[in-house]
Amino acid sequence: MSESNYWLATIQAPKENKKDIQKIRSLSKLEFQDYAKWIQELNEYQKENFLFKILPLNHKDFHSKVEFYKNKYEMDRNNGHSIFIDLNRHILNCLFSFRTYLDHTESRLKKKFGKNSKEFISFKELTSNCFDNYFSYRFLYKLRNYAQHCGLPTGSITFNENANGKNLRIEFSRDDLLKKYDSWGKHVKPDLENQKPEFDLIPLLDELVGHIDLINKKMDVHLKKDIQRQAFQLFSLIDETQKKGSGEPIILRFLPKEKSSNMKIGWFPYEVISKVTGIKFN
Repeated sequence: MSESNYWLATIQAPKENKKDIQKIRSLSKLEFQDYAKWIQELNEYQKENFLFKILPLNHKDFHSKVEFYKNKYEMDRNNGHSIFIDLNRHILNCLFSFRTYLDHTESRLKKKFGKNSKEFISFKELTSNCFDNYFSYRFLYKLRNYAQHCGLPTGSITFNENANGKNLRIEFSRDDLLKKYDSWGKHVKPDLENQKPEFDLIPLLDELVGHIDLINKKMDVHLKKDIQRQAFQLFSLIDETQKKGSGEPIILRFLPKEKSSNMKIGWFPYEVISKVTGIKFN
């Protein structure tokens, strides 16, 4: 079997199903492995951040649906049940994406950095602070468990109209929540007992999304530092290809006497490199 060859290269848009590859310089096997690993690390960082983005996207969809029903519908016998189910669907999406982000982030940080690392400790401190200081966070944290074990959380949906326009409230029944679920915990149960008999979900959910956004931004500072060196070095490789060649920069491994299917191409993650380094690409 022929030995693998490794290159820093560029590739032009295929013409007549043929790849136009320009070799910039050869790489050692170790260099290629390092660059491929760095690309993978940056792609993993981006993929992990996608997990956070699910929550604000679900939250945005929820508010869009609230606005839709507020402006287009009036609650009556014919559509009340369908509105109730639809809004609960969006609420559940928000609750489960919230807890999925927390659970996966904690597991990932522990596995990657260790439970005694500054990254893991910082995350635990941020989430503990939110739980200790904000009713919205600790209540909705527990509400996800309620939804999983007891069913749909919303008590009622009410429409009203005044001088300020139409309004829609999604209300919880304090007594119903306490009666149906006995695992609110020593912190959340007294919170619930002190709520009004009916209280609105929407401001609580809005506040929660703001807390998670802040947690994610603070954690992102740590995570970007972990891949900053790799991002700058990958940028220098891109810069080198643009000075010496033309086309899309790649790293390339291939077996010269084998079929092109044995070619391995590593694509540079421009968006992540730009985010981590702060350098804008032309």
